[in-house]
Amino acid sequence: MAPPTDMLESAEAAVARIAYLCSDQVISVQPSLKQKTPYSSQLDRLSAGQVAGVICANEDALPEITVVRHNADPFLSAFEPLRNGQLVSILTVSPTIIPSIPHLHKLANYPVAIHVSLIPQSFPDYSDIAAVRQAGFTIIRSDSVQEAQDMAIVAHGVAVKSGRAVIHFFEADNGRDDPVNVEDRRVLDRMLDRSAARSYQASTIDANHLYAGDGVQAQTRSNSLANGINGNGVRSPPQTPTSPKLNGAQLNGFNDAGSRRGSLMLARTDSVSEESESSYRPVNSSDIYKYIGAGFEIVRQVTGRSYRPFEYYGPTYAENAIFLFGSKAKLMATTIASAASSEDYAKTGIIVARVYRPWSGPKLLDIIPKTVKKIAVLEQIKKRTTKWGPVFLDLLSALRGEGEAKKNIGIVGYQLGYVSPSNLKLALRGILQNLKLEKPIQNLDVGFNEGPAKMTAGYELIQPEIENAYMKVLNQLFGDRLYVANALGRPNAGISATVSSTPEYGFGSLLARLEKKGQFLKKVEEAAKSKAFVTSTPNDWLAKWLIGASDVKKSSEVADELILRLKNDGTSLASELLDNKAHFYKESNWLIGSDAWSYDLGNSGVHHVIASGKNINMLIVDSQPYSEKVVADAARRKKDIGLYAMNYGNAYVASVAVYSSYTQVLHALIEAEKFEGPSVVLAYFRITRRTTRL
Repeated sequence: MAPPTDMLESAEAAVARIAYLCSDQVISVQPSLKQKTPYSSQLDRLSAGQVAGVICANEDALPEITVVRHNADPFLSAFEPLRNGQLVSILTVSPTIIPSIPHLHKLANYPVAIHVSLIPQSFPDYSDIAAVRQAGFTIIRSDSVQEAQDMAIVAHGVAVKSGRAVIHFFEADNGRDDPVNVEDRRVLDRMLDRSAARSYQASTIDANHLYAGDGVQAQTRSNSLANGINGNGVRSPPQTPTSPKLNGAQLNGFNDAGSRRGSLMLARTDSVSEESESSYRPVNSSDIYKYIGAGFEIVRQVTGRSYRPFEYYGPTYAENAIFLFGSKAKLMATTIASAASSEDYAKTGIIVARVYRPWSGPKLLDIIPKTVKKIAVLEQIKKRTTKWGPVFLDLLSALRGEGEAKKNIGIVGYQLGYVSPSNLKLALRGILQNLKLEKPIQNLDVGFNEGPAKMTAGYELIQPEIENAYMKVLNQLFGDRLYVANALGRPNAGISATVSSTPEYGFGSLLARLEKKGQFLKKVEEAAKSKAFVTSTPNDWLAKWLIGASDVKKSSEVADELILRLKNDGTSLASELLDNKAHFYKESNWLIGSDAWSYDLGNSGVHHVIASGKNINMLIVDSQPYSEKVVADAARRKKDIGLYAMNYGNAYVASVAVYSSYTQVLHALIEAEKFEGPSVVLAYFRITRRTTRL
């Protein structure tokens, strides 16, 4: 039986609704302009119904919805509306975060709420969240549909109040079977500081940099006595609208009954205001925690649901605890709670960071029972680059930096993989058995490296149909010699498809491959002079091959005979060369991408390929109609890759269209492959709105 229409069935739906109600502009990140996301249905419903936003300053109070492709630098879309005084929210998935790191440090200084669904859904990777933990964001977590709704509201409240960005992350799979009611409007009314919102919406920031800082800094009043400002608030305009009250009480940090409400002051650091600069200070971690605490209290007073910066599930007398930065926290807690007393994992506590940043050691220590002697730190981070995980180090600094009573707690790190519900008891048993050892083993792996084969809501990169026509041509021309470094489906030692399909990854892969080919050439040169063969026949054929090694036809003709002679020789040197016999054939090295690569050339693999001078070919399929090329934001306008490459003077450049001249396509690809240096073939593929897009 389907839930009523006023029920929300997924975390994405709950989050999308809150983002819409609390913003002037919502940026919805999609795999393509046509391919919808789990956020989309809720946004479409609200937009079609012309539902007014709660604090929207647009005409008719209707929030704008902007759809951006996830591989087209979606976070850049936020800067123009933010600089124009609009409250912005971003709905996205975790793989978009790391490619946007060049912008994030600057985005952190604006009141934007970023809602991130972790994927793959069946086995989420927390690496992306951990990677931006030092970027200056407030980062909060939710673990169910209801929590996603509540934390989304808190995220917007804190962003508006503090003037700083908030990342709210969640697992989309959590709680899909537990639909929730739409939000209680009283929570929104009390959570959103209208005075702070109006103050920001009335401001503009004069900046147009892509990577340099805007010189913007959220500040709060350092003097609680002047101009009716309390110590926890931020600067208030002369007119302060009345805010609804609940039971005659309002909360310090958002709406304090004992003082006038504050509103944020977003100032250029070189010119704060007409008042003394010493009257203000930057918003700090203590302020953020004050706003978060006030937000949690509002939720508790209105709904009865309680939240804390760190959540603890389990007995108050536990001697062992698990700090989980990963999936299945509540399933672990219920499994432990129902365990027989003889089980190794019985009476174990579970700790989860609801507020991941700013990190507060004292608040963590407040919820750890005094009886705890050891803590197992489980980190679901697939792309770990250091021996010790980031949460392990956070916990270590918290415990070692406090009083003597906490210094005796032992910490043991684990790498958390995929654990199915049927294997959870076994995994817990292994974790606790190791934890209880006198000298536990550090960094043990728990579970499987990969999750179950499951679709990820369409967010994994797919090879679009319109690239297929050109792929057929490449295969026809170059056959077995064709090597597409960033081809989807190619095994890449655990690297995700999202990463391995990028030009940066493909370029690095090809450089390594070209280096190996160079080493092989040196080996062949040495072997041609060697006397290690049984006869001189291999030496003669190696010399013939070296003469025509750069010529496709000659090297291929000689290679077949050469390989046969080496097999007949049978020496160890011949076997060593045969282990790399693929290098006897001249490969046709290609990177294939979409017009999304046309954005931010200076920091992309496209730039590196062209600047390197290496013999690498790029086929870039442009499917975007001309009418959509001229976008409003000039900073994000597509660049002309062809012109960019020609300015270097060392590249072959061609522009083709398969439906216009098939012969031209053939000639361009052949010439690009023969050119000894970087080649760029821009392949246009005409589409309409009814055609599948990139």
